[in-house]
Amino acid sequence: MPLQRDEGEFAYTGQLMLEGIAPYKMAYVIKLPGTAAVYALSMWLFGQSAAGIHLGLLLANVAAIILLFLLAKRWCSAGVGLVASATYGLMSLYAATDGSAAHATQFVMLAALGGILLLLCGLESGRVAALFWSGILFGLAFLLKQPGILFGAFGGFCILAGELKSHPVRWMQCFKKTAVFCLGIILPFAVLCLILWHAGIFGRFWYWSFTVAGGGWVPWREGWVNLVRYVHILWLNHQWPFWSLAGLAMPLICWRRAARPLHPSFLAFCAVSFLAVCVGLRFIQHYFVLSLPAVGMAIGLGVVEARRLLKSSKSPAFASFLPVTLFCGVCAYAIFAERGCLFSANLDDVAVSIYGNNPCREAVEVARYIKENSSPESRIAVLGSEPEIYFHAHRHSATGHVSTYILMEGRPYSHNMQEEMIREIKAANPEYIVLVVNPLSWMVPSPSSDRTLVDVMVRYMKDRYKLVGVAAIGPSATRPVYYWGAEALRHASDFKYCILVSKIQRE
Repeated sequence: MPLQRDEGEFAYTGQLMLEGIAPYKMAYVIKLPGTAAVYALSMWLFGQSAAGIHLGLLLANVAAIILLFLLAKRWCSAGVGLVASATYGLMSLYAATDGSAAHATQFVMLAALGGILLLLCGLESGRVAALFWSGILFGLAFLLKQPGILFGAFGGFCILAGELKSHPVRWMQCFKKTAVFCLGIILPFAVLCLILWHAGIFGRFWYWSFTVAGGGWVPWREGWVNLVRYVHILWLNHQWPFWSLAGLAMPLICWRRAARPLHPSFLAFCAVSFLAVCVGLRFIQHYFVLSLPAVGMAIGLGVVEARRLLKSSKSPAFASFLPVTLFCGVCAYAIFAERGCLFSANLDDVAVSIYGNNPCREAVEVARYIKENSSPESRIAVLGSEPEIYFHAHRHSATGHVSTYILMEGRPYSHNMQEEMIREIKAANPEYIVLVVNPLSWMVPSPSSDRTLVDVMVRYMKDRYKLVGVAAIGPSATRPVYYWGAEALRHASDFKYCILVSKIQRE
């Protein structure tokens, strides 16, 4: 699969890390650098390619599935663990959660599930060292994505809840455990701050990761619209049977709560998982990966309790197998419904079904053309939110603004960012400028949006650059078409959405 734009941002930042360039120095992003570091590790192990990155995702997802089984088994039973891990494995592959892309949320769940398991082991054994290393994993979950800190708060709840059960409460012991755990959480972030301070970019890091990112909350009404939009996507992408099973399981879970109390940590984990999805009220598809372990365990509890209830009743013997049969049927439906993405050999069809008109495939060919027709020292600029072009071309950006989403959102600092991007591009005098003519790459909220960046750079390109390439979706609406050199000038106006590649005209 080609990299999409979020992956491109992580991949380009990770690529710079492998070159010894600190995060935020040449790529301004609102995300903490943990996921980019995971990308760098994957590329170091498996190569700087989309395949190498996705292999890292595959290994991380398999590890998360195993950890979820072990956690659900500890909290509930092996049967719940089997259902939960199977649910997570399938739902995390779905297009409804953008499962083919290596988003931060998959790696957050790996760190969080590992941290919870280690925490429970430490609480049961009384080993304070296990609490410290559990805190380290929760701290890494935060570095992977800001909402990961909620799972650290969940870990603190588990420690306090466990200590408050004892009579009398051992306050010194509680303080010691909490302090060691919190030290583990803080340490990864403290080390990161020290590294970035030493690199001289701590101020820029704080501005982008907290000041800019902190202003990303949308109004409640818009958040509700985002949630409804996702539910519609969920329905169209065949994930509704799993969510329906989870809903049907809730009465059984409540009954189990009355008959055999659930572990309080399990209930708190479910609450934190859904709260993590709601951060920012944007409800983007891959955010829901943070809730999938809880959904899987809810379905697992429902299946196991329904089977136990039927076995204890006067129902026929075969009736106790009906809940398992129903779950297996839902899994089979999930695989059948996603067969086009899971088993198709036609990459173009799969890419269109997942990414639609987003120019992920075109970006690969554009980057290949630039790489073959420029030196490794050449600088390029992409006007749009397609940072994967920098990664595939293995060329440095002429500006730190590798994505234009933030610049077009109408925030108080957006205009200043546009002016900064213009200054940096003009100062770098890049060999190639890539203009993405596609609203999906700009996320322009309204016709009244600030167009300073576009207007200035289009005039700048017209005076100093010559069109050398056009990449667009062809008439078949599935396979891209490309025109280079003189052909590009003849076909530049043939497409509504395209990528235009221009090369500087040397005097």
